[in-house]
Amino acid sequence: MVRKITAVVLLLILCLPMAAFDYSHANTGTWDIDIHLPGHTTVFVGDKPQMITGVLNVINMTHDEIEGSISIRLYHGEQEPTIKNETNFYQWNFSDGNFECIYGEYIDKSMSEKTDTIRFVVGTSVLAKTGTWTITVLHAGTESHSTLFMDVPKAGIAVSSPDFYFTTAPFSGEDFHSSEDRNYVRTINTGNIPLDLKITYDSLSEYITTTNTTGIFEIGEERYHHLSFETPVWGPRKLVITGSVTGEPSYAVTPATVQLIPVPQIPFKVTIEIVRPGFRLFELGDVTIQYRQTASVQYDNTTDLQAYMTGTGTVSVTSSTDQLTLESTTYRGAGVGESVDILLSNDTEEEVIYTVKGTHPNAVGELRYTLTWGDNEEIIITEVTTGPAPEGGITEHTERDIYGLIFVFVVIAVAALVLFLISRNKGEETERERKRREWLERHKGREI
Repeated sequence: MVRKITAVVLLLILCLPMAAFDYSHANTGTWDIDIHLPGHTTVFVGDKPQMITGVLNVINMTHDEIEGSISIRLYHGEQEPTIKNETNFYQWNFSDGNFECIYGEYIDKSMSEKTDTIRFVVGTSVLAKTGTWTITVLHAGTESHSTLFMDVPKAGIAVSSPDFYFTTAPFSGEDFHSSEDRNYVRTINTGNIPLDLKITYDSLSEYITTTNTTGIFEIGEERYHHLSFETPVWGPRKLVITGSVTGEPSYAVTPATVQLIPVPQIPFKVTIEIVRPGFRLFELGDVTIQYRQTASVQYDNTTDLQAYMTGTGTVSVTSSTDQLTLESTTYRGAGVGESVDILLSNDTEEEVIYTVKGTHPNAVGELRYTLTWGDNEEIIITEVTTGPAPEGGITEHTERDIYGLIFVFVVIAVAALVLFLISRNKGEETERERKRREWLERHKGREI
């Protein structure tokens, strides 16, 4: 009996070291690994956490006890490749308070840290293979394996934008704000990575302010952007500016990564037209003219059509009309002929006033300006619609027509009366001559 008890005790003593080893191994617990983009929660593809190539990802690991050095191996597929490169294998280490990557990059040491947990902020080449990868944690002589899904970065932006059109009078220096007319650029991050949103302009960007372009443009975020344009004191001109909405990865692993990720760039137009209200702007070389493209006038009445010219050098303007009458041309307060020479300046507007009369009812007439400067010649046309003649009304024109018709009727009546009298007198003379001849015939024998 004593021997049996002794044997049992010896067996228990022999098993103690093995039990102690098993206990220490179990005490290490299991790793809780969370993978996500900075500032975001984990995205799952099926049952696997998603990691995205080319940008920084957070691998946050929790363990019951973290002591000494830790290594993370990440490789494509289920088996570690024999030929390792940046497309299929990565390893990051933490030792003596330092973080490192075997490739020397693909880690942000400033964002990585060790506290009660350990956080690696790492990335891969944008050319890394996609699909299932295995992540292995090596710590205290143990290995822990899990899988993740590697995906490519998608920098997507949806843009809804009008073509902005601002107009003001010459030399006014008026500022514009698109918020006043409810025009805006609407953007949505439709990709799977945060972006640095930029709205730029190909010219005159120093005069344009765009709202809501700072800060990280988060996945799924929607923004509205208004424009302000500070117009200098400019003369008449038309400016067409191209704006571009661009989104670059905000957590790119390396600067070269940005060049490898397709970056969306979506254009829109901003037009600034400095012209008098109701006038059309014509620009050619050094000459700018503001003129009325269309006008109207009542029948047998006049209207004034102004043209304003700026630029450099001297331009000769010759006017002509069709289905209209040009009553007068006025330049600098004095009447001029059909052609006038104008010395232009970019600082002032030279005004020429054309007074036209609608002499053809229900007609579309034209006032033509033929501009000649140097070896250049250009014809500009203002279409003038003349209204109908009044019904039953008498204008100066119709009054003259009536007087003319009355005069014609009087002349015709007088002529007819004269012809009648001449004819009547001629008939009376003929009758007297006939009677005279008869009397002579009757008394002819008697005279013999």
